[in-house]
Amino acid sequence: SWELPALNTGRWNHGCSWYARGEDKVLIIAGGTGSDHAALSSTEVMLLGQREWRFAADLPGPKEHLSAARVDNMVYMAGGESVYAPGMHDYEDRHSILVWEEEEEEEEVVGTWVEAGKMKI
Repeated sequence: SWELPALNTGRWNHGCSWYARGEDKVLIIAGGTGSDHAALSSTEVMLLGQREWRFAADLPGPKEHLSAARVDNMVYMAGGESVYAPGMHDYEDRHSILVWEEEEEEEEVVGTWVEAGKMKI
């Protein structure tokens, strides 16, 4: 059993996954609900075994209640809600499917979220 270091931004209702980078495993966490109950757009990444999370490219907008999946070593984030008002009365559903595209030439984990499509609802 092992423990991960604390995130830079405490959150819940986030999406999380991992992917292989050579012999390493990259952990990735995005979106969620912050301590002030506001939706987050931030992303944090960490190579498994490191001692701290690093901020990476934000989601295109704040999202919470995300679903994440790893397919063919690609990380996808889908669904979620974006909450814009206190009390969660005014929200906009987000139907985009985002994929994390890593810039492989970089020594550090660097990438961006790209819309891969939209869910049919």
